[in-house]
Amino acid sequence: MSAEIGVPKLSIVPEPAIVAYASAPDAGNPSPTLWTVAPQIYGVDGWPTLEDAEALFRIAAAAESGCIVEVGSHRGRATLALCAGSSVGAKLPVYAINSHEESAGLMGDLEDRIAFFRNFSKTDLIRHVRLVNTASTVAADGWREPISVLAIGDDREESLYADFAAWQPHLLPGATVACQIAASPKAIETLVSQGALHPLESVHKLLLFRFTGHRIAVGARPLGRSAAIPAPHERVGQNGYTLRLEKIGYHMYYGNNGAYLYQPIPKNACTTIKTLLLKVEGLPVDDNVWRRHQKEYNRFPGTHHLTIQQQFDIFEGRTDTFKFVIVRNPYARLASAYCDKILKNPAPYLIRKIRKAAVEQETVLSDPITFSQFVSVVSRQSLEDMDPHCRLQYYEGRFGIVKYDFIGRMEAMPRDLVYAFERIGAPESIFARVHERNNVAGSSLELWESVPRDVHRRFLTMFELDFDVLQYPRRLPGRPSPDYP
Repeated sequence: MSAEIGVPKLSIVPEPAIVAYASAPDAGNPSPTLWTVAPQIYGVDGWPTLEDAEALFRIAAAAESGCIVEVGSHRGRATLALCAGSSVGAKLPVYAINSHEESAGLMGDLEDRIAFFRNFSKTDLIRHVRLVNTASTVAADGWREPISVLAIGDDREESLYADFAAWQPHLLPGATVACQIAASPKAIETLVSQGALHPLESVHKLLLFRFTGHRIAVGARPLGRSAAIPAPHERVGQNGYTLRLEKIGYHMYYGNNGAYLYQPIPKNACTTIKTLLLKVEGLPVDDNVWRRHQKEYNRFPGTHHLTIQQQFDIFEGRTDTFKFVIVRNPYARLASAYCDKILKNPAPYLIRKIRKAAVEQETVLSDPITFSQFVSVVSRQSLEDMDPHCRLQYYEGRFGIVKYDFIGRMEAMPRDLVYAFERIGAPESIFARVHERNNVAGSSLELWESVPRDVHRRFLTMFELDFDVLQYPRRLPGRPSPDYP
């Protein structure tokens, strides 16, 4: 559920080979896109966000010779993007290397394999894919075809080393290598520092590199941890969105002398949870709900007083600190933000921010702002400009930084909250109050019925990380079948 800390400090230099296809459509004809070639990708499971899938489409379309190899195909989302790109490019074969030997034998997990073929069955793209059910290193050992694109889907550090070391003899000089940002920054930093990979582009969950032709030693290992630890006050990146380390630690709730850490996410019952934690710690609970949230008033300790190394030890699970967070269906959370901040308790600062963004987007808003307009504006904002009540839970929850021990769900409250409070050793008097709700704004999923398909699609694209990482279905709750725009 969580990724390694930040992203390696790479100098991202886009090269013409990566962007050539997208920038040079045929005269008089619009350039094909992933969405026109493979619209079914909305309903396919997999790790890439829609933005990542579009990048995979671009690099496959730009590949001119050899073949395309994907390591770790699962149910085929990344594979579909690569095949779509190949179909409008040089029509190179796409080899999907996938094995679940540890759990299901060499033929792989039957359910995943059936889903893989089902996702390709209704499209001509199946002619471009070759599914290879065996371990990556086994397939690489007998490989004979030159590779122009290598996409490594496994985000485990040792797997990244083993996969790259196994496949590098077959890579063409200048080949494009794609891997997940969640892969260890130490591993990626080593490959770059040893001269094997040159950074090209950072997308959402995807990093793109050019293979320089320089081959690493098979026994290579990552750099020491000290090389990945930022200096004090340095910014930590989360897929293009950055936070100052002291700001991260300040807003966390680090209680009972380090026994637990709670990361609040706005619109996810954080008023209720903060109120109960204040009672657990014996701190005063202000009658003013706004002041109850402010650290300068509630005086709840954060982690910012610790050293950078101490904080990373906590975040990465090298201490006994119990770390928890509560998440929510992205549809319900955004509807709740609208009901609370636009309708029930109009927040002038947020309304001004939405109207300012609408002007920049050349969008006309009514008075009051409708939910459809609200979704449209928010879905086109940058992560930096989004209000915390709307910003993706992936970032507000610091999922790229903290390896949580427990991720509860609003849909399972108060059961999940009871479990969390049991783990932190809360007194019996607190459990009687777990069912209390403070500052309840509510949300109405019926609001989504008024959202046009193009706005709905834009929302799914922007909030893809929340649906993917937090494992919520992309269809609206209560619908009998997926309803992808």
